[in-house]
Amino acid sequence: MMTPEQKALLSALRDDLRAFKAEIRSSHKNKPRHVADTVREFDGGGKIFEAFIVLRLKLYFEQSGATTAICDARGGETEVYVLRGGPGHLRRNARTASHPEPGFVSIRQPDGRVFELHNSVEWPDHFVGGNETHELDVSIASPPECDRLDSWYQRGGRAPRPTMGIEAKFHGRAPGKEISRGVTGLAARLGVPLVYLITSMEPSETIVRQLRSLCGRSFETTTIVDAAALSVRLTDSQINAQGLVHVVRQINSFGSQGEGTSAADLSPAA
Repeated sequence: MMTPEQKALLSALRDDLRAFKAEIRSSHKNKPRHVADTVREFDGGGKIFEAFIVLRLKLYFEQSGATTAICDARGGETEVYVLRGGPGHLRRNARTASHPEPGFVSIRQPDGRVFELHNSVEWPDHFVGGNETHELDVSIASPPECDRLDSWYQRGGRAPRPTMGIEAKFHGRAPGKEISRGVTGLAARLGVPLVYLITSMEPSETIVRQLRSLCGRSFETTTIVDAAALSVRLTDSQINAQGLVHVVRQINSFGSQGEGTSAADLSPAA
């Protein structure tokens, strides 16, 4: 059962997503036949929390000077944002014409770098190998890595790595040590240079220290550049999501993530 604090935050998150949908409709001249619901109404608070994180990151990237666009699975701009309802593969082509693949948010930096922002994608486990995967609630990667991931599911080859991964937890209590241990495992196994725990409750100082301790550590060919435990919560009846601004700043500070660039070439933002 949800706590009163969870219910209040969930209500605020729903209002924020409704405002986003209204903005999309307005930008397309209020033509309802051309604009389906941008974010479907999910029953689970966790999925709404995840959708909020994706769309608030989109907003903060725009405020930092990037150009963003809602895209279908193939990368074409679209008026409909199809959010993954659960863990799944990143596919560029729909398996059936009647069931479109989930889309993503394209982020184009002023210097020309491009990233893709996805939700609930399963990435390869670089420790176990084979076809073992683990889900990241929210992830960002370059288009070549996303293309490689689509191919890897079917044909294997070099396992791709995301640039950034978020584990999102919509809980009525502060995150425990088991969650921070899980995030540590994801960072190592998936080779994520930027990794974050985003919760609906303020993390304890112990959890904050545990995530910070990952910074600068290397796992095989990946160095963790930045790791943090952050929160999205209500403050004076307003959603406080400033931790997501930190995530955007870290990505904006990165060098090219193209072919031949390793995590060791990256440096954290101030």
